Amino acid sequence: MVALPPQTYEAEINSPVAEVWKALTTSEATQEWYFGNTVESDWDSGSELLYRGPDGEVDIECLITDIEPGVYFRGSFHPVWSPEVLHAPSSTVEWRLEGQGDSTLVTIIHSDLPTGSQVARETAVGWPHLLSSLKTYCESET
Repeated sequence: MVALPPQTYEAEINSPVAEVWKALTTSEATQEWYFGNTVESDWDSGSELLYRGPDGEVDIECLITDIEPGVYFRGSFHPVWSPEVLHAPSSTVEWRLEGQGDSTLVTIIHSDLPTGSQVARETAVGWPHLLSSLKTYCESET
C-alpha cells in the first residue's frame, strides 16, 4: 500500500477551546454538526471511540492512542459507513485545538490513507465539510 502524505485541514473558530472540545466530545453536540452522529468514548488513551449514525449503527470505529483533553486526541480511524469502505485498512486521525484568545484553531491531520482509496476520496470532501459545520455550530452556541 502506498499512502498519501498526511492530509491537513484547518479552521479558525470564534469560540473558546473549552467549547470546541465539548463540541467534539459530547453526543449532544456532535449530533448537530457531525452528520447527525453521536460519539461514544470515555476519552482515555487506549479507549474505544465510536461514531453512530442517526440510525444507531456504527459509522466509524476508532481507538484512541494518545489524548490530552482540551488540546488533542489521536487514534485509529476505521470507517464502516458503507460497503465501499468497510474493508479499508485503518488510518490515523489527529484533532488538535490551539487557543488564540477567544478563538480556537482546529487542525485535523489524517495520515496512513491509501493513495486513490475510497476513504481518501470521501474524507477529502468530508473533513472540510465537518470543520465548516463545527465552526457554524460553535459560533452559534457562544
